[in-house]
Amino acid sequence: MPSWAERNPKDFWNAADQYERANGSVYREIVVALPREFDPEQRRELVADFIAQEIGEGHAYQWAIHNPKGALDGGEQPHAHIMYNERIQDGIERDPAHYFKRANKKDPEKGGCVKASGGKSPAELKAELAITRERWANVQNKHLEKYGHVDRVTHLSLKGQGIKRQPERHLGARRVKRMATTEISALLERRVAEGRLERENKMVDLIDLSGDIAKAKNDKVQLEKVVMAGKNDILVMFEQYKKEEQRKAQELKIQKERIEIERLKAEQEKVFQANLERERAVEKSLREKPQELEMVYRPRNRTGPGMRR
Repeated sequence: MPSWAERNPKDFWNAADQYERANGSVYREIVVALPREFDPEQRRELVADFIAQEIGEGHAYQWAIHNPKGALDGGEQPHAHIMYNERIQDGIERDPAHYFKRANKKDPEKGGCVKASGGKSPAELKAELAITRERWANVQNKHLEKYGHVDRVTHLSLKGQGIKRQPERHLGARRVKRMATTEISALLERRVAEGRLERENKMVDLIDLSGDIAKAKNDKVQLEKVVMAGKNDILVMFEQYKKEEQRKAQELKIQKERIEIERLKAEQEKVFQANLERERAVEKSLREKPQELEMVYRPRNRTGPGMRR
């Protein structure tokens, strides 16, 4: 950070929001997934090593590690957010307003810091991103080896690795919440099966060709047959697993429907009994209430002086 933001990095980002050009970017962000195998300190060491390699002291930056629970398997999902400003610090002391001005190549002290992406085409920036991904994979593999882990990562796509498999679409936490338990179980099982198959395919590629080439090729063919047979077994087991999960889901659905029907019947019976009790109470009240006598007024006929019958 520049000297005026060393104590409070927030001052730098506030100044960037205030003084950076309207069409300029305030920051760039790199988001990297971290190995579950690492403990928190090893993850911090990995991120710090990558930042030292990629950013160094040339840019103002901040970073943080997050570790939410995975939406599918509930396991750790560690990842790092690295936020940095593209302006390159050249050792010239500038105040905030001066720092974010347009660079002056002829007289750097009169202008702001140069931007790393200045004058680069989209194709050049895309190529730089691919190189950054490769360097991140290399740093990560170095740390995996350092701490005795046999697994390795790659920046290459499935196609680039020669793996004939469609990549998964990103689901997101909201979509996972809407998925049935059987769908989640089937997806995780498929991942395990695909990972096992890819590891077996790598074993095929490691056949030693330094001796009898004909025999080695034959061994490779035989091993490929074993792998394919194993692949078929895995697919059969996977299909059986899916059918069993579907059967369980159907049974669970029927059970829930039965419970719902019984619940509705109980509610209807409860309403019926309540109405019946109400009717009985009314009848009882009518029986116990004394009958009111209807009084009929009938005037008498009178006879007397001045009156006629």
